[in-house]
Amino acid sequence: MSRPTTILDTALDAVGNTPLIRLDRIAEHEGLKCNLLGKVEFTSAGGSVKDRIAKRMVEAAEAEGKLIPGKSVVIEPTSGNTGIGLAMACAIKKMSLEKEAALRGLGAEVVRTPNGVASDAPNSHIGVAHRLEKLIPHGITQILELNVGENLQVSVDEMLYPERLNKEIQLYQEKKRGMMSSVFSAFAFLPLSKAYGSEAEYDVFKKRLLSDKTLTGTEAEKKEFEFLKQWLADPKRAHVEYALVISFNVLELAYPDSALARLRPHRLCRPLAAPAIDPAYLKNPIDVDIVVAGLKFCRRMIATPPYSDAKCVAYDPPASMETDEQLAEFVRAKMEPFYHPISTAAMLPREHGGVVDPNLKVYGTKNLRFADASVIPLMLSAHIQATVYAIAEKCADIIKAAHV
Repeated sequence: MSRPTTILDTALDAVGNTPLIRLDRIAEHEGLKCNLLGKVEFTSAGGSVKDRIAKRMVEAAEAEGKLIPGKSVVIEPTSGNTGIGLAMACAIKKMSLEKEAALRGLGAEVVRTPNGVASDAPNSHIGVAHRLEKLIPHGITQILELNVGENLQVSVDEMLYPERLNKEIQLYQEKKRGMMSSVFSAFAFLPLSKAYGSEAEYDVFKKRLLSDKTLTGTEAEKKEFEFLKQWLADPKRAHVEYALVISFNVLELAYPDSALARLRPHRLCRPLAAPAIDPAYLKNPIDVDIVVAGLKFCRRMIATPPYSDAKCVAYDPPASMETDEQLAEFVRAKMEPFYHPISTAAMLPREHGGVVDPNLKVYGTKNLRFADASVIPLMLSAHIQATVYAIAEKCADIIKAAHV
């Protein structure tokens, strides 16, 4: 590829016009039967391949009217070559320490951020960029700021020990028998008034629950926790689920929110990055007590005819775990999500972190609606599938009524 021989108007005109060089000796050394070429990007005006994306971003934003020469401010969370490329492009368009010096030399104002902080932290380079974006006039701002993803909730259940699970897998693979040879055949949703062994035990639990002062958080969470307290203390509500697999019982928490200790997902600013989630399972001791009560009910059940006539055996936790302390330790080690995720776009008032209104419409939009499990604001004392179908039907009715 020959270099242009004409005089260019600006350095940006040279971006992309970098030479290709044959790398015959490397190809020969590696035994490659092809033409091996190297693109010499360091000859670009800014010294990096990042000049290409910098030029493209600035020119595209300028063409769309998002950047105005002499008025707009470009904010880039970087300390590297993309920043240098953008600084060069912005300088021409009039809009590490050596890299920082180069950035300043190209007319960019540099704001230093600490090293070693999480990318979603307020003082990270991305967090500071978002804050500056809102503070500096003429920055490129997002249209809506909603609480999408911040209210994730799931149900949890007690899982098998790996050793026991591996035995069940092996039994199925070899003989097509055991837990893996069947699916859930029956379900029961039990109120805590029945899960606890006596009315006195249940009264102690209710007194502790209703007097708990540790359930704090946002205003929405405080209201939610007060609701959960009343829900958990109601003997007519379902709180714990039992699922029967042929010859096996599996315990699942089925009360709203599935845990008084909330999950804490945090959105990262990179759209394709996975969210950072603190599950917070069982951080509140009351949650542990509820699951222990559920396990003890299972044991009373298999000790009662006709289960006892079948000589039922406790596997997980094993019968050797007898005390509440031992069962609590088992619960802390073995509770896992049961894959009923909801509430990442909750139907709540916007000031309480809601994303959609009672008509399933996203706040701040005219015609964008969500119709899936994400709008359910609290974990249900039921499987969510039928409720999701009902939400979809309701959304269809709302849309049809709006166009009559």
